[in-house]
Amino acid sequence: VDTTKYRTYLADQNNLLSSGLAVAYLSSIFSKAKNCKTLIIDDDHRAWGANFLKRETGVYPTTTLDSLESQDFIASAFQTILIALTASGLRIETFQVYAGCVTVPINPEILSPCPVLWLSPLPFATSLTNLALAVDSGDNYALDSETWPSTLTQFIHCFPRLEKLELTFES
Repeated sequence: VDTTKYRTYLADQNNLLSSGLAVAYLSSIFSKAKNCKTLIIDDDHRAWGANFLKRETGVYPTTTLDSLESQDFIASAFQTILIALTASGLRIETFQVYAGCVTVPINPEILSPCPVLWLSPLPFATSLTNLALAVDSGDNYALDSETWPSTLTQFIHCFPRLEKLELTFES
C-alpha cells in the first residue's frame, strides 16, 4: 500500500467537501434534475475511479465504520448532500440513507442538521413521504445514549408528510 498517495487522494477528497465545490457541483446537478423523486445515499458499490485508485495506492477506496476518519467523512458527505439539496430546491419524495449496505447502520449524529440548514427549512421537507434509515444504536460509534435519540427524532420531525418510515436499528 502506497500510504503517501493514499493520504494525498484522501486529502483531495476531503478538500472537495470542505471547499464547497461538492455543494456547488451537487446543487447544480440537483437543480437540473426536476423529475428526480428519490435520493439514495449508499456506499455499498464501487465508485467510479476505484480501479484507478487501486492502481495508484494499492487498495480500493473503502469506508470502515471503525475509523473515526471514515465516520467524519460520512458525516461531512451527508451534510454536503443536505446543503446541496437545500440550495437546489429539489423536492424529493423518497430519501434512503445507508452506509455500507442496508445492514450497516449510520451514526445518528450525522442527522443533526448543520447550522446552515437550521436557517432555512429543507425544501423537500413538505414533499418527502418515504424515509428509510439504518441507524446504529451505540455499539459501532460509542454514542451518548442521552443525545442520539433526540437527534434522530428531530431529523424525522423535519418531514411532516411522511407516510412511510423504514427505521432499522443495529446494535
